[in-house]
Amino acid sequence: MAPTTPDWYLGSKTTDIPKDAQKNYQWILPGDPIPEGFMILFDVDSRFKGQDSFDWSMYTITETGKHSNKSKAGWISAKALNSVVASPDLGDFGLTAKLGGNWKVDDVSVYYDGRHWLADRSYTKSGDSRGWNLAVYGDEDPENLDVKEPQK
Repeated sequence: MAPTTPDWYLGSKTTDIPKDAQKNYQWILPGDPIPEGFMILFDVDSRFKGQDSFDWSMYTITETGKHSNKSKAGWISAKALNSVVASPDLGDFGLTAKLGGNWKVDDVSVYYDGRHWLADRSYTKSGDSRGWNLAVYGDEDPENLDVKEPQK
């Protein structure tokens, strides 16, 4: 008898297998041995065997701000780090309007140029129009997982 595709598989967005199907179905990684009594329903393209992740290039924008003292530069940088925002403070060259999504502050640095304290802030564009997952990257309270809009 040929295997059939289970209904739960086609619409699945996760690797969770429904409880009533767990005795008949298992996920295995490419290259893992097939458990006894099981067969492969969907095989990975041979070009991708052993691959379980991939790189995804994203836009980054770095802004530099001048500050009168190191405390101010440091505090502004610390507050910004890891925040998710609709767009960088100084603009995003129209990328968000065209592609959707939002931005996350991934890197900050503070330094003195001999005259001013400077604070660099690097924003990374989300990989798609849905934006950064706020439950993972946002300022969400884990006790209150209501969806929040990114800061303006």
